[in-house]
Amino acid sequence: MKTSLDRRIPRRFLTGASLTALACAAAFVTPSTAQAADEIVVTAQFRSQNLQDTPIAITALTGEMLDVRGQTNLTDLRAPNLTAEPAPGIFGPAAQIYIRGVGQFDSNFAFEPGVGVYIDDVYYSTVFGNSFDLLDLERVEVLRGPQGTLAGKNSIGGAVKLYSRKPDGETSGFIEAQTGSYDLASVRAAGNLTIVPDRVFLRLSGKGKHVNGYIDRIDYACANPGSPLPSLVTDDTGDCRLGRLGGGNEVGLRAQLRMLPADNLEINLSADYFDSSGDPGASILIEARAAANELNGVMYGPQFESPNPYTSYATYRGTATSSYDAIAKSELTSWGLAGTIDFDLTENLQFTSITSYREAESYFVVDNDESPIPKSESIGKPTQNQFTQEVRLNATLGELIDLTVGGYYYEGNAVQGGRNLIGSIGADFVTADDVDSESKSVFAHAIVHVTEDLNVTGGVRYTDDTKTFTHTRSLVDGGFSPAVNPIDGRSATFAKDIVDYRAVIDYRWSPSFFTYAQFSTGFKGGGVNPRVFFPNQVVPFEEEKVKAYEIGFKSNFLDNTVRLNVAGFLNDYTNIQIQTSTPFFNVNLPVNDDITSPDYNPAAGSFPASVFLNAGDVRQKGGEAELSYAPNDRLLIEASVSYLKGKYTELLPQATASSLTLDMELPFAPHWQTDLGIQYEFPVGSGSLTPRLDYHYQSGSFGGAVNDPRNRLESRNILDARLTYRTADEDWEASIGVSNLTDDFFYYSKFDIFAAAGYVTGTPSRPREWFLTVKRNF
Repeated sequence: MKTSLDRRIPRRFLTGASLTALACAAAFVTPSTAQAADEIVVTAQFRSQNLQDTPIAITALTGEMLDVRGQTNLTDLRAPNLTAEPAPGIFGPAAQIYIRGVGQFDSNFAFEPGVGVYIDDVYYSTVFGNSFDLLDLERVEVLRGPQGTLAGKNSIGGAVKLYSRKPDGETSGFIEAQTGSYDLASVRAAGNLTIVPDRVFLRLSGKGKHVNGYIDRIDYACANPGSPLPSLVTDDTGDCRLGRLGGGNEVGLRAQLRMLPADNLEINLSADYFDSSGDPGASILIEARAAANELNGVMYGPQFESPNPYTSYATYRGTATSSYDAIAKSELTSWGLAGTIDFDLTENLQFTSITSYREAESYFVVDNDESPIPKSESIGKPTQNQFTQEVRLNATLGELIDLTVGGYYYEGNAVQGGRNLIGSIGADFVTADDVDSESKSVFAHAIVHVTEDLNVTGGVRYTDDTKTFTHTRSLVDGGFSPAVNPIDGRSATFAKDIVDYRAVIDYRWSPSFFTYAQFSTGFKGGGVNPRVFFPNQVVPFEEEKVKAYEIGFKSNFLDNTVRLNVAGFLNDYTNIQIQTSTPFFNVNLPVNDDITSPDYNPAAGSFPASVFLNAGDVRQKGGEAELSYAPNDRLLIEASVSYLKGKYTELLPQATASSLTLDMELPFAPHWQTDLGIQYEFPVGSGSLTPRLDYHYQSGSFGGAVNDPRNRLESRNILDARLTYRTADEDWEASIGVSNLTDDFFYYSKFDIFAAAGYVTGTPSRPREWFLTVKRNF
């Protein structure tokens, strides 16, 4: 039975909510993100449902709420137990997305994302290039927990689904200009066109953005007179800055064509293009250990650690055995085509087809140790393309069953290209590793309406996954690389058939109170060890699995001015995929029914080694809660809180040999997150003035699987402020605001190989920044 909120909250307050708390949450009133007048409709179960009738932990944000919060990129999103951070420069243009402590930090094509990202129900298959802009969206859905039987492709941790605003035949649109800190200059615009009245509509949207980098790249010799290191400064202005990190230029375009050739047929075609170019990714040297690498008699060591969090001494000039004058830059170009057909065969039978093709390519340069000493450098030239096809058949069988059956096909090819210079072992080689992936699945999902208020849901999916990784190595500049020739052409394959299940029971106790209990499974596909030094390290690793248990309730009360959604969960993860750096045993060691230990031991047990294996099992528990309170048309208060705690229950001997212990925590899994937002609309003349404050707290976590103080990520307390003026007709808006008002400092991520190669690098948080935005709606 569906319920809808009354019309007391203005449309611009629309936002979604999914509040998951601990067992006693029923007595705990905390705000979930507000929703309003109209229902928020989500499609998490293959059909349109009111958010409050969907037995899944979901945060749903409308496009209006994204604007109010100033969230323009996927890494700006905030939801309970969600972390979405810009990846460090070593992984190129990417976002590291985790839900409930499950995700993927490495952008190499050997790995599957732990959190699926979807654009209009099209799955994006890699972490590489996934930091999408939130331009002109109808809504965003953040689904927490495994989507093993629901989303287009299996997602073990959850899914972030972006839905574009469709053309609707009305003459409407907007244009927005913004300026701010670091010479920010941005323009965003969108508009509808009617091609054929009532039948064919077009919507165009686009953006352009420039912003300077927030980290200065400084010439060490210039900043430290008397140093024997060569200076790269070419002028006599006294400015020691060689460039910046973290800035650039972006252009994005999207076109959507919506056709209604018949009353029972809708066809949506879309095309998008994105291009960015600018500085390398933001990263600094936090800690360095003395090493044999040297230049002009100066040894690599702690003296090259960044003097402050917004300074880097990186030079991008090669190593002792090989050199290049790489252009310090990062570039990404991607485009995609998609077509969706919705055909109502009968009143109770609907067919959907979703077809897509995407390509992406990048060029980025990395000074791995962020120092002026030639120690470790790399150039990334990854390329990727994918084709997907999904078909669904939705049937309504009387008033008893809502049934969905379908199939999904994915085919992808990627090349992990680039050049790697490793001074510590005298290596200089070019890679063009080929990665071929295929995934085929069939699924069925049924909701049985036992009574008007009681539903039982079941889902099953069969998946056949295959991934082949072929290593390609060649030498350049006469460099010495003992691992190149034996590895060139070596190949391995991960292949597995997997079945996932979902079972749910939900009950609506009253028009304002809804409960559910759920069991579901999911997996993150396996792959092949991508970073090898010896041929016998070219081996596959297995899939990661989860069994998830969840209970929750969704509620509206106080005359629908409060929305509170709560849930608690328990997850049993097996085969956790972990990177290790210790060469191990010469024999397979059975650990349990799912895990065996491949022979990773190089000849004579030699280093180096960088291997991925299924390290063990983890049990997690936690909860999330969101609430919104809108007592009148002017005031809106939103809040959320989430808790997460996990521990290893079993570890492989190889994992413990790499210093992993049972009491360590999963990376990027903070125990606590809290968000609070408040805004009030004051009438001013013929318009209105709305101040808004947003506060975000996240407790500390670790940036590596092997927890160490060196990769500890600090807690954060972020306060954003915004003041918006609107005319009475809402045609004009002007906003001025400050992000990170208190200038709180932390690291988004840390890359810790201090023990193995002698350094720790990190991506600093953005400092306090101001902005001014003017928007014209029409």
